[in-house]
Formats: sequence, C-alpha cells, structure tokens
Amino acid sequence: MEEKRKRFDAPSLLWFPNTYLLVGCCNDEVTHKFKGKTVMTESERYESLRHCRWVDEVIPDAPWVMMQEFLDKHTIDFVAHDSLPYADTSGAGNEMMSTNFLLLQVKSIGKFKETKRTEGISTSDIIMRIVKDYNQYVMRDLDRGYSREDLGVSYVKACSLFIYAYNLFFI
Repeated sequence: MEEKRKRFDAPSLLWFPNTYLLVGCCNDEVTHKFKGKTVMTESERYESLRHCRWVDEVIPDAPWVMMQEFLDKHTIDFVAHDSLPYADTSGAGNEMMSTNFLLLQVKSIGKFKETKRTEGISTSDIIMRIVKDYNQYVMRDLDRGYSREDLGVSYVKACSLFIYAYNLFFI
C-alpha cells in the first residue's frame, strides 16, 4: 500500500491509493483535425505514454468525444484533463467539438477531475523554443554528420548558417 501511495505522489490528481491509470490518446487524423499538426506521430505518442511510470495502460485511437459507452467499455471512473479550452483548428467552428463542451458532458455526470498545467511545458512552448534556436539546432546536427537534405535545409541556407557560425564573413 505504501508503495502504491508513493507512486502517485508526483501528480497531485493521482494521489489515490489503488488507482489504475488509463490514458487515452487520439490518433493523428483526429488530433490533426482538432488541434493541428503534431510533433510526434501517434505511434511515438502511444509509446512515450507507455513509458510514463504512472500510466498503467494506454488506449490508442481514443475518441475526441468520450461518450458514456466508451467510459463504460473501459470502466472509467473519472476523466482527468485540464479545464483550459483548446482552439478547434478544424475550421468547422463546431461548438459541439470544443473542449468546453466535451468537458461539460463529463462534468455533468460527475466524472471530471481537473489537472493543472505545468508552466512552460506544452507543445506550443517547446515548438517556440525550437523555432527560436533553429539555427543552432541545424548547425549542431550538421556538425554531428546529418546532411542538409536529412534536415530539409536548402544549400543556400546551409551555406549562410556555416558562414555565420564560423564567422567567415568576407570583406
């Protein structure tokens, strides 16, 4: 019992003894439709979740909208999610697919547990840091032996990065 308690100390939501944590993860098609392009493929997301020490089971191809049948099928007692809304990038403007609506449904049946986001840990924040330091990452990978083609970098861009990185300015 003590081991089980220690296991769930980190995320405060999961400080429930004898908890079995199922994590549903949408596939690429659904995620791209409602959230936009992802950094990791669905297979990479599923696998990274399987390696999280608090996750007991991953449900691949989880639906964007969790209906009662899905909750019953997987014997789900609570749905844990942050309460901040996500923008619908599908362009459909469908209020029924908005995060607010989806969470209201789970809240209305008393199965919602709010989680807290960690400041600075989001896909948007990580992408912003990569884009900000793009040139350094390209130079690092070129120095490690990747070709400009591997990195999708044009000849002109690779040359300009090389000139800039090694201060080879000609006067």
